[in-house]
Parts: sequence; structure tokens; C-alpha cells
Amino acid sequence: MVTTMSETTTLDPMARVLAALAPRQVANDKIDREDWLRKRLYGVTATTAKVMANGSSAEKSAELKKKLEGDSFTGNKNTDWGSHREAFLLQEAQATEYGWLIHPTGKPRHLATPDGIRLTWDGFAIVECKTSKYEIPLGSKVFDDYGYLWQILWQMYCAETDEAYYIWEQHDDDWSRWADRPKDRPEEWAAYGPKPIKREIHHIVLTPELKEKLEQMILASDRFLARLDKKVAELKAAQAAEPVEVEVSHEEKLVIQNIETQAKLYRKGLDAEKASKGSKEIALATLLEIS
Repeated sequence: MVTTMSETTTLDPMARVLAALAPRQVANDKIDREDWLRKRLYGVTATTAKVMANGSSAEKSAELKKKLEGDSFTGNKNTDWGSHREAFLLQEAQATEYGWLIHPTGKPRHLATPDGIRLTWDGFAIVECKTSKYEIPLGSKVFDDYGYLWQILWQMYCAETDEAYYIWEQHDDDWSRWADRPKDRPEEWAAYGPKPIKREIHHIVLTPELKEKLEQMILASDRFLARLDKKVAELKAAQAAEPVEVEVSHEEKLVIQNIETQAKLYRKGLDAEKASKGSKEIALATLLEIS
């Protein structure tokens, strides 16, 4: 029996999930990172939503500033190592790499980029991968301090699923050989980075309590977007009110000077004509009185 491509897609559960997600996909970090970064600026991502849910006023203001001025953080050894280990961790979690910036139905400015997708008996779960020198199991102090639960909840919301798998890996924090790694051969980085020492996977289900927290986060994120839009409108208005200096060539300057000279002569002629007309009108009135 010969199976066609369309039949394979229809029968493959992961293909069906990916096809269902496709209409809500915005950009992919692996395909076009610059586009992915631009689209993230437009809305609230999991990182921003985490701050809106549980951050201080100063942290929320800092997040707004990042949206308006850009984020100076471009990564470090920890984020590079986390990206390097992601493929292995997704395999351990029985997940498929995803990486698309996605939004929930009807909320195009609520955005998240799940690391992976894992099939479940009745659908799919998002998968989030983390690496750290600390133990960071679900519910631990470090896990809570970093706000990882808020990030995962936001990803579940944007992907429209009630399940998530969180996989974390602790390493020995030995970076002594990291600077010597061949930067053009990331497949060899494992020999130069820290050594993994512990790994765990946690299953997270959207309970009524977590759903309530998520709803609060959605409201806080909408307030942030309103604040962002107001600030952008103010900046546009201020920019429009400022005089714009236009650079012109030497020839264009001569033309402008000639026009200004002609305008001055024209205004002088009009003034003289008005003065002459006034004198004539006074003279005529005087003659009428005498006669």
C-alpha cells in the first residue's frame, strides 16, 4: 500500500498539532531572529508577563523602557549553554523542537515561544527547558524567585493548552574551558562547557488556582500594553511637533535664497502700494471738503 503525503500528514498526530498551531504563529527565532525580535517588541512575551504578574513598579518601568529603547542584553555563557543543551533536553522530555512565537486566538499581542511540543493522549503540552548551576525543581525557592511558573503559564495560555512539561538540568558551573570552545562547531561544545550533574522533568496541569493566577496575569499584561501604547503616542506627537532639519545641496540653497529675496521685494512693493493708496485717499477727502 502506498501512502500519500497528505495521508501521512493527516495520520501523524504531531503534524496535526503543528498544522493547528500554524495560523497563530508569528515568527521563528531559528528562521529569522531579527524578525522574531521585532515581533516580540510589539507585544507581551512570557518574560514581560512574568514581570507584570509579580514584579515591582521599578521592574515594570524597566520593562517598558526595554520596549521603547530596546534591550541591551544579548546573551551570555549561561544562555548560550542553555541553547546548546536544549536539543538534548527536548529529546529527554520526548518533545519536538518548536521555537515559534505564537499568540492565543484573538490576542495577537500576547506572545510566547515554547521550546518544544510534546504529544499527550488528548492533545499536546508545551515543553520548557532550563539549565542552571542550582537545583531548580518545580516549587523550589530558586524556581519561584526566577518566576519560571509565570513564564510557563503564559506559554500554555499562548499555545492554548492546559499542560506543560518542565525539564531542568543542573551543572557543575565549571567554565574553565568555555573560552576555548570552537565557536563554529557547537556540536563540540559539550566537551568545553560545565558538566551536567542532575536532571528532572515535571508535569504541570492548569488547575483552577493556576488559571486564576493566569487571568490576573492577562489583565496585568493588557494594562501594560495600554501604558505602552499611550507612551508611543506621546512620543509620536512630540516628534511631530519638533522642527525637522532637512539637508539640502548647495544648488538648492541658492534657489531658496533667490526665492526669499524675491519674496522680500514683493512684500516691500505691496507696502509701498498700500502707503501710496492711503496718501491718495487722504488727498481726495481733503479736496472734497474744500470744494
